[in-house]
Amino acid sequence: MKDLIADRTPLVIAAEINTIRYQTGKILLAGAVEDWPAPEGG
Repeated sequence: MKDLIADRTPLVIAAEINTIRYQTGKILLAGAVEDWPAPEGG
């Protein structure tokens, strides 16, 4: 387990942060679309 932590270079950490940020944005967008009101009279 200690080897896994030692192998986390700044580039790997940055990639993890960007992945989490991207996935969070997709989740928030999907939630906003689901909560969006349907058009009336359609």
